[in-house]
Amino acid sequence: MREINDISDRFSTVADVAAAGLCCFCGACRGVCPRQAVTIRFDGSFPRPVVDTEACNQCGLCVAVCPGHGVDFDSLNKDFFGQVPQDKILGYSRGFYVGAVNNSAERFRRTSGGLAKELAIWGLENNQWQGVVVSRVCSGDFHRVETFIATTSQEVRSSSSSLYCPVPACSVWQTLRDFPGQVCFIGIPCHIHALRKAQQHLEWLRKKIIFTIGLFCSGTPGFDATEAFLSYHNIDPVQVLSLQYRSGGWPGDICVHIRGESEPYRFARGRAARLLDHLRFAAAFQRRGAFVNRRCLTCPDHVAELADLSLGDAWHIGYDREKQGLNIIVVRSRQAQQITDRMCRENRIFMHEISQQRMVESQQACLATKKKRSPIFALLGRKNLLSPQFTGQPILPTNRWDHWAARLEWMQIWLSEDRRRWWLLLFLAPLMAVLRRLAGKDLGDHNT
Repeated sequence: MREINDISDRFSTVADVAAAGLCCFCGACRGVCPRQAVTIRFDGSFPRPVVDTEACNQCGLCVAVCPGHGVDFDSLNKDFFGQVPQDKILGYSRGFYVGAVNNSAERFRRTSGGLAKELAIWGLENNQWQGVVVSRVCSGDFHRVETFIATTSQEVRSSSSSLYCPVPACSVWQTLRDFPGQVCFIGIPCHIHALRKAQQHLEWLRKKIIFTIGLFCSGTPGFDATEAFLSYHNIDPVQVLSLQYRSGGWPGDICVHIRGESEPYRFARGRAARLLDHLRFAAAFQRRGAFVNRRCLTCPDHVAELADLSLGDAWHIGYDREKQGLNIIVVRSRQAQQITDRMCRENRIFMHEISQQRMVESQQACLATKKKRSPIFALLGRKNLLSPQFTGQPILPTNRWDHWAARLEWMQIWLSEDRRRWWLLLFLAPLMAVLRRLAGKDLGDHNT
């Protein structure tokens, strides 16, 4: 049952994958285990899989579906899209668009155009699927996230619009066998990688999850990122009743509800008036920032290349003054094309086609960071640490700024591991921002 390649043979269970520092925290191992021998433990900055050795029968399924040790993009593209994509930067696609929901209030509330929730709700209303896998921060405890199957539009709306923390969303698959219907799955790239690998092994999962919405991701911060952000603002985490990572228009504010306070504290995400506030946000949540797990540094997929439909923010292509929010959209499957066309005809959403080049320009810095992985692989090699294996992904040429950025990214992670050093990240954040801008300037010929 287990996939055979050089690295997966080293692991008996996902506990070994986690011990090697390759866990993505996607929860797929718990979601597919036939003996329910895997649990997800929340006891640090990142949740981790724990294997009950007495219940485990070493079937190898958890390792087979785990994206942490590697992903064969060529095989998965052939299986789910019928071909290996010529575009190795953006993956297989049928078209690129900018769009949003037509309901202005919902668009403002959801920050980034609101298409993910609108697609999910439309599918429920039109019986395209009977459930939607969504996640949200647990009320009263931002160190925990719950993933559930929403069956109504109200439940979909209750999920979080954005989560800057680890979400083991795939763990909910364990409940799908008994769910009376088919579902839509919303997740970040590593969730989609795990799902596609699992669907190659489990026919029932392929039949249950019939549509996937992938959310662009540059790296997932651990729960310590939120705690550091609160500490920079002298907020006691124990007093936090609830927290929203993005609310109130685009690009969205961090909204913190404090016990005993009638109004929430709002912290501007992208338009803070004071330099110190910019540094506080950057130190905690900057792209590929200090609090991401090192496995995120090796991931080649920013735009959820294996999802039916991929969504992100429309940065840097003339929409930066937009305050209600716009999605940039990659339509990949025939089903996604049919659904979005119908929603446009019904005036639920609007979409304007853009060129492939405009799509690249919108995400250029993030794409360059993801595809220029040789400096971090070299760094891991020098430290005798394992790197995941990716088939069908380019490794673009690098410059000296890429190598400096990789070294400082590693230093940031080291600094973030001790709370006494968190204040140093405030000084490192602007330097990292400059280095990433220099390193991400050129993607070259992105089809090679």
